Formats: sequence, structure tokens, C-alpha cells
Amino acid sequence: LSLMNSEHSFNIYKGENKFVQEDAYAATSVTSNDQYADWGCGGDVFWNPSDTRSGPTNDKNVKTRESWIGLAHELGHADAADRGRARNEKYAPNSVWPQLRGVKLDEFHAMEYENHVRANANLPKRVAYTEVPMYVTFGPMINFMPVSED
Repeated sequence: LSLMNSEHSFNIYKGENKFVQEDAYAATSVTSNDQYADWGCGGDVFWNPSDTRSGPTNDKNVKTRESWIGLAHELGHADAADRGRARNEKYAPNSVWPQLRGVKLDEFHAMEYENHVRANANLPKRVAYTEVPMYVTFGPMINFMPVSED
């Protein structure tokens, strides 16, 4: 993990799953202003070891996951902040689906990070942040749905 060699500090606490950036400007430095590229920052990871709720996966029958997958997701946010690549802007603030209005673009990075961990553990890939099909909003720009084989 890149966080092990980071110059930034990260703490893990028991709590509801979330990541709190130490400095929102530095966390987004690469995506917001190249002059400050690679600033990055640390932060606090909160993890609930009892939370086994899963986002939608490519196995429609899976509704739960191991709790450590939630930790991996939050570490994905930490990784983005560490490298100054967090995306705090909203994915679809004007969506017809209320579930998508508050979702930050950074959730895609965290899901990608989570999916690397899932792949290493032979677990189904997470394909969306919510039950709402995100690919409908922007089409092929961001498509986490599995490709059809026919």
C-alpha cells in the first residue's frame, strides 16, 4: 500500500465508515491546481467492523460483504487524499435520482481501490455506489456495469 510509505499521517478509528481529509485543498491539489501538484494530505479513517452492507456488485445475489472491504473502501479515499487526487465535487447534483445528488466523484476512486482488494480476495466486483444505475446519468464516461458477452 502506498499509504505505508506516505509522508502524511493517517489514523484509523472505530466508527461509522468514512474518511475525513486533514486538508481539503491539499487533498484535491492535483485535480484543482497543478501549481500545487502532489501536495496531498493525511486524515482520519473511521471504520465499523460490524458493518457488512455491500454496494451493488456484479453478483446480483450478494447484498453483504466482509467488513474489511469497507475499510478498504475508506483507505481508497485516504489514498486519493494522500496523492492530492481526491475529487470532492458532486457526481450528479441535479440528477433525477435523489440518491445520486450527494455522491462525490471521489467515491469512484474509492470503489476502484476497493475492487482491487476484492479481486485479490476473489470477491465480486462492486459495480455502483448506489442501487441507482450511475451509467445512465453520464453514459460511457463512467461505466461500472459489466460488459455483455453477447
